Amino acid sequence: MENTAIIFENNFTALHLRIADGVLYNDGVEDKQSGYCFKKDGSRLPLFAIPGFDMSDADMQITESVDNRDGLSADAHVMNILFTDCDRKARLELRTYENNPFIRVSFALEGRFGKQIAAQSRSEASGIETAQKADSREIDTLFNCPTDQKHFKVKTVVLRDITDENNILVEETNTTVYPHIPFTVKGQLFVIDAYLQNQAMMIAKEAPSFAGRVADSEYDVCVNFAKSISVAGIGADLTKESDYTFDTPLFALSFAAGKKETLERAWRDYYRLDMKNTLAGGIISTSNTWGDRNQDAAVCEGFMLGEIECGKKLGVNAVQIDDGWQKGKSANSKLAKSKLWGAGYYNSDPDYWSVDAKKFPNGLAPIAKATQDAGIKLGLWFSPDFANYYENWQKDAETLLDLHKKYSVAFFKIDGVKLEDKLTETRLAAMVDRVHRESGGKVSFNFDITAQRRWGYLYKRELGNLFVENRYTDFVNYFPHSTLRSVWMLSRYIPTAKLQMEFLNLRRCADKYGDDPLAPNNYGIDYAFATVMFACPLYWMEMSNLSDEDSKVLAHIASVRNKIAPDLSFADVTPVGDQPDGTAFTGFRADCGSFGYLMLFRENSQEDSFYFDIPELAGKKLVKLAGEGETVVCKSGIKFTAQSPRSYLLLKYED
Repeated sequence: MENTAIIFENNFTALHLRIADGVLYNDGVEDKQSGYCFKKDGSRLPLFAIPGFDMSDADMQITESVDNRDGLSADAHVMNILFTDCDRKARLELRTYENNPFIRVSFALEGRFGKQIAAQSRSEASGIETAQKADSREIDTLFNCPTDQKHFKVKTVVLRDITDENNILVEETNTTVYPHIPFTVKGQLFVIDAYLQNQAMMIAKEAPSFAGRVADSEYDVCVNFAKSISVAGIGADLTKESDYTFDTPLFALSFAAGKKETLERAWRDYYRLDMKNTLAGGIISTSNTWGDRNQDAAVCEGFMLGEIECGKKLGVNAVQIDDGWQKGKSANSKLAKSKLWGAGYYNSDPDYWSVDAKKFPNGLAPIAKATQDAGIKLGLWFSPDFANYYENWQKDAETLLDLHKKYSVAFFKIDGVKLEDKLTETRLAAMVDRVHRESGGKVSFNFDITAQRRWGYLYKRELGNLFVENRYTDFVNYFPHSTLRSVWMLSRYIPTAKLQMEFLNLRRCADKYGDDPLAPNNYGIDYAFATVMFACPLYWMEMSNLSDEDSKVLAHIASVRNKIAPDLSFADVTPVGDQPDGTAFTGFRADCGSFGYLMLFRENSQEDSFYFDIPELAGKKLVKLAGEGETVVCKSGIKFTAQSPRSYLLLKYED
């Protein structure tokens, strides 16, 4: 294959590779629509770099296939390039969907990799004007792309989880790169804007958020003056020798070339292609009683049968029993003292994960039958056992599969996870993969990202949806506008169908908020529901405790939502208006192609009207579905008028 050219492409982006001297070089990334190519004539830039692994000494084998990750994703074209050097192997995978511009690059290692690499701090400016010295450090690099451009603007997006501590979940920075020195930055999403050429490259570092990374790098992206655009950190700790297998999870990146204004939409479309199986199950609304802070105290057969009956009336698609259905007790139990959280379950009781016979004397069979009769799915909370670095992952998988087979449990909330090294990551991924595979794809997962070191928003995203926040009126940390802001900010980068977002019983703990104008009790229950309607609504409450009036109002808005839910599952939802802060005009647009939906909010604003700049809706017909307010379609947007603060309006637009 010496002196062989390889073009890996979709209909929009082409990756130009070349094999020379046994090395795989990147000759450039092309925007096929404009013909512009990120390249540098005469460059000999290897596509990737793994310290201690010499490509030129390795044998190379190329295979191609069509793959959908065992039904989790849409069909993708895949090229695998296997490098074999004695007893070590590095497998490069290139993956793309035909009608989306993004190309994914990932690695798997097998054998012993790594060596001691002396850490060096970044050099400081000395004030002496000399030629800049090259950095001699070996850095593991996922992706190198040559460029001859000198002038870039870089948009960096940081996505934050550990939401028990973080309330601003998206941070954006924009930088005009100083061309004299390499520009390095950390984040998850990047738009590299060659603004003089009106061309851009968008890059996603498919890794956990910073706090969740087992093996991190000094930076994620480097833009080097007229030389290269690079992504560092393959997700392996190469500062020490370790054994790897092809099952060891590593990081990946996805990139696309095109016009800056088109790439974020393409990224969201790409994300949806990756989670096609989850979307096929619908953008479900779920109830979970934990939000009322009775924890496991109320959970029993009679109580849950009542919740299922309420859920049927209130339009939920799934009832999820949180911590408390099982025989064993966790540190969050109100019924027994326990220090167990995330580990030690089987050591404390081999039958820890059997159904609590006192609470459920007939097992979960009556619960399963009631959900089936109501046309509702059943979900359960589960915490994998961290003991000995998830040594019991096979037993955990068998527990989940048994619950699925016995009681038709359709999805599990995975909680209490903490990832400490590559072994814990490998075993947790193996547990999830086995359950998916052996259930025939009938089990999905709801990953809690509220605490500890977890996978976050971009990593393993094909496997299910995300439980994003714990918020409680008891702790005075639930505000409807705050949850609305979380959805609004995330929706630009994460499909809202991925996000399970909460609303609560607004009448609880009203006295704790005092005279706060943004207190939950000042809002209608339908408004609180509307804030999360375009995501996966989480009824974070004991539904049987709702007032008759709130139940009636909620049942109506939920019935409206369920009628449009099939459209929302695949819609491109984006934020409109101003960022929510409790006093803004804000909302969402759900684009379904020739039609779509608008959710507009007047928060606690002193003004009664606002102009939403949405030029794509010019000439569209608007049909009111729920809420209150009036709209006027103008040439470049919509004027929305609402007479009352804390109002919302749901509209359908069509030709």
